[in-house]
Amino acid sequence: FRRVLFRSLAIALETLAVPDAGDPDSANAKLEGLVAAIRDGAGRRWKVGFCRTPVWERCDADAHARMEAYVERVRAHADVVELELPAEFSQLHENHMIVQDAGVAKELGALAAKTPGDFSASLYDNIKRGEAIAPARLAQAMEYQTWAKKAMDAALAAVDVVIGLAATGEAPATLDVTGDPVMQTIWTFTGTPSLRSEEHTSEL
Repeated sequence: FRRVLFRSLAIALETLAVPDAGDPDSANAKLEGLVAAIRDGAGRRWKVGFCRTPVWERCDADAHARMEAYVERVRAHADVVELELPAEFSQLHENHMIVQDAGVAKELGALAAKTPGDFSASLYDNIKRGEAIAPARLAQAMEYQTWAKKAMDAALAAVDVVIGLAATGEAPATLDVTGDPVMQTIWTFTGTPSLRSEEHTSEL
């Protein structure tokens, strides 16, 4: 069933995903071969990258232990390697916040000024931080993002798929907050597709 599902998703992506004239980053995007990769990859042993990311220490000890145990089970089904990212990735989360807040301020700043009561306190804080970012600092962060995307592409070229923690630990006990998104930031910032899966090696 999973193979049929993945093949269907691959067909949909190859059919629908085309370069966007308004998005320069998509100009050279190539999605051809996804269906063939799923078809031809069924009979071989996959190479799986285990990526701790530079913010691994922000995760709970229990999350560490469960992830390490999961990786050991994956070894029975695939070749697992430690995916080492360049040291400069330690700057990713700082630069992500710069790009994110500047974007929020650009898109919502004028509206927030007219109807401040329509925004949550946290979103309003994002806007205020974004408005305070100097153009030169934003340009620097965006240049770093371009580098990070290329560096991530180079790292991923060595493996078939990457596994890692999707969250720092258990979900919050209330709905007041959704938890720390730091484990997802690296994939969002580099434009890397990611899926959150339950803890089953049969997902491979």
